[in-house]
Amino acid sequence: MTEKESKLSYELSDEELACTEMVYITCTILESRGYPGFMELFNVLNDPALIMKLIRLFYGTTIKFPPLQEVVDCLRASEYAYTDLHKKINDKLVAKPLDIRTHMGIDSKEEAKLLEIFDQWVLYMKKVGYPIDQMMHINRQNTRKRIKNLYKGKRWKASKY
Repeated sequence: MTEKESKLSYELSDEELACTEMVYITCTILESRGYPGFMELFNVLNDPALIMKLIRLFYGTTIKFPPLQEVVDCLRASEYAYTDLHKKINDKLVAKPLDIRTHMGIDSKEEAKLLEIFDQWVLYMKKVGYPIDQMMHINRQNTRKRIKNLYKGKRWKASKY
């Protein structure tokens, strides 16, 4: 390489490749090529390095964002599941379905909906190799039985309480 060529060449540092301007340009080019949502992502996250990490992590993957009601239902099911799996009222007394319904302000119909989501989640986690009963401590014996029955293809009957 001649001295003239070396004076005209340059390199971009990792910091420059992940700087705000570079990521902004990248996001707008992606949008212009038919990949919507990158400008909103840029505005919401406001972290160019994180955006690049997400692109590297999910490259080529289509991410489907659920309707808000689905997110709300899943958050409520998470609250119910967490309480059912882990919550204790005191050192010896675990939270029971009636306690959970009272705390969450739900009726048995809403509880059934949340338990259906819970059941689907338990089966999904087992299917992908992360059985809940092996990953987490479960306080309630009936919840352990419910999970075992789900694995066997049996549906658990609703609580009488």
